[in-house]
Amino acid sequence: MSNVQPVLCGGNGKATDLQLVVSESSGSVSVFLGTALLERIRCSPEALQYKMLIGRLVNAGWRLSELQRTFRHDPRTMKRWAAALLSEDMEFVVRAFGGRGAHGKMTAAMARCAKRRYGDLRGVVRNCRQVIRGEVLDLFGERLSGEALRLLFREADRERDEPPKRSIDERSPPEPEAPAVATGCVCASDSCVESQSTRNQSPDSAAVWPPVLDDSSTGARPTGLHHAGMILFALALELFCRRRPAVRGLQTQWIGQVLQGAVNIERSRLVTADDLARFTGPVVAGTDPQRAALHEVASRETVMGVYAANARLIADGPGRGRVFYYDPHSKEYTGADRVMKDWCGRRHGVAKVMHIDMIHSENGRACFARH
Repeated sequence: MSNVQPVLCGGNGKATDLQLVVSESSGSVSVFLGTALLERIRCSPEALQYKMLIGRLVNAGWRLSELQRTFRHDPRTMKRWAAALLSEDMEFVVRAFGGRGAHGKMTAAMARCAKRRYGDLRGVVRNCRQVIRGEVLDLFGERLSGEALRLLFREADRERDEPPKRSIDERSPPEPEAPAVATGCVCASDSCVESQSTRNQSPDSAAVWPPVLDDSSTGARPTGLHHAGMILFALALELFCRRRPAVRGLQTQWIGQVLQGAVNIERSRLVTADDLARFTGPVVAGTDPQRAALHEVASRETVMGVYAANARLIADGPGRGRVFYYDPHSKEYTGADRVMKDWCGRRHGVAKVMHIDMIHSENGRACFARH
């Protein structure tokens, strides 16, 4: 004969016909309304019906202290289950009934992002853990602990040291027989860059293609990249490199870094060099090598070449426009050189400043700058 005994009878000093009876033999809880059986649920703390039952009891007005003595759950947990039953936010409902382990902070996408950035910044940035933590917070809205990042970094080190595994029947992808189609545009030998002869660009037919427009840069499989927005500037980089094949590299790299928010060499530590190289050509990684390369190429001829290339990008620039505007700028100087102090509008006071004389076209595009 099974042992059946009442668990709860009456709630919070109010008369009620709701009763709970537990059966030790079957491990279930039966809920009665008077003499009518409403439901029979499995008496397991992991069962969803069990959690919902306790949540309904809380919402019905049962004392938390009495429910705690009966079911041995923390009052905060029971209140969270009760709030989930009344909530319309499905994410909150999943978190409440799923528990701590069912909805952890770490997701597969966050782990891949953190490990990839660790491979890019390891040995380049001293505080890579803080940098990666900030990037994960910006992208996913979750703040990872130092221990979680440490485990991910160790896992990334093990994956890097392990030899790559190749499948036995792995074969190279077949050569496409038809022109490749991407975003609805069939790739042909005559690219759309050369289709319009009346465009505002140099008439020189010898074009230096950026890597992203080169047929050889297309891989067999899709690859996730940082700085994918550089695809929007591929044609501008192609025009910038016309008649100047030697600039593909350092100058296109610095243009790409500025477009990605690294406005100086020091901030280039936050740029993924390998991914940026797919859009700008060869990339010199590290701050010291970039400074050395800048010292080698800095000359009056290089500056005039940059101005000439910039003029080809401006429809109303030098040689085309008739009206130009002088626009002086002043900005705070944060470098290590000794410079004179002056009034700084950003600081609303006296500070080290750098004055820049700029000339704009009629449409506001910069044509000339002198520090």
